[in-house]
Amino acid sequence: MEEGTHRAATACLDERAAEVAALVHLAEAADREIVLRASAVAARLAAPSQCADASWLAHRPAPALGSEHEITALRRRLEQAAALRWAGRYDDGLALAKSITVDARTLGWPRLEAEALLLEGSLMEDSGDYEGSLPVLEAALFVSAKAGQDLLAAEAAEQLTFVEGSLLRRPDDGLHWARFGDLLLSRSGEVEGLGAAGLANVTGGVHQARGDFRDAISACTRAVEIYERELGPGHIELTAPLGGLGVAHMSLGEYAAARVHGSTTCASRCWGRNIRVSARR
Repeated sequence: MEEGTHRAATACLDERAAEVAALVHLAEAADREIVLRASAVAARLAAPSQCADASWLAHRPAPALGSEHEITALRRRLEQAAALRWAGRYDDGLALAKSITVDARTLGWPRLEAEALLLEGSLMEDSGDYEGSLPVLEAALFVSAKAGQDLLAAEAAEQLTFVEGSLLRRPDDGLHWARFGDLLLSRSGEVEGLGAAGLANVTGGVHQARGDFRDAISACTRAVEIYERELGPGHIELTAPLGGLGVAHMSLGEYAAARVHGSTTCASRCWGRNIRVSARR
């Protein structure tokens, strides 16, 4: 393994360890909210096996020599903020994410700055500040794209698609961001990965909001196919697009097909609040 790839793999494993440590720390409190979310959070833990995937690591440059310790410390704080989000402690997570954004910018590590911005915008969305989250998410997209981090930029585009297209009911704007996300995924060569599944999932929700049920079915079907291939047929991420398929078929009067895809009570997850798959990071 080349030195740069080895350092990127080591940084990746450090991130995975920090993610687990942050969740364990929160679990020690064992309050009701954390207990209710525990299984869903555990299912979204990033796979350590990715840290041995040279093609995936190529999208995540290793920290510059001499800055590893500072970046590792910031990374641990970022995982703590993400864990607070998963625990439903949005205000605490947002305050921490904002401080990490400033520190990462000062350190001069654009990828970490973009990740912190993405988490900051997501927490604002979780807190109901949809309009306020937009410029933060846009900043995450452009900081990451400028740094050549197309997969991270595509994740920001996915979030923008969701917020503008579904939460704010501006579907044309949402589809604009979806097209931007498609472009970024194509440029990165990751058109069949988890990022593509997440984008297809939220795009299905936007089509649903427009009343374009056939397009919603197409998008959610694509998300299901990728999730099943990458995560397995029983993964929790399938709840969202399968529910979306159920609602779209029901809206078209195709009740037998709707029943095949399960209870439509799950369908709001296709365009409702949804913590994105952390394995994509």
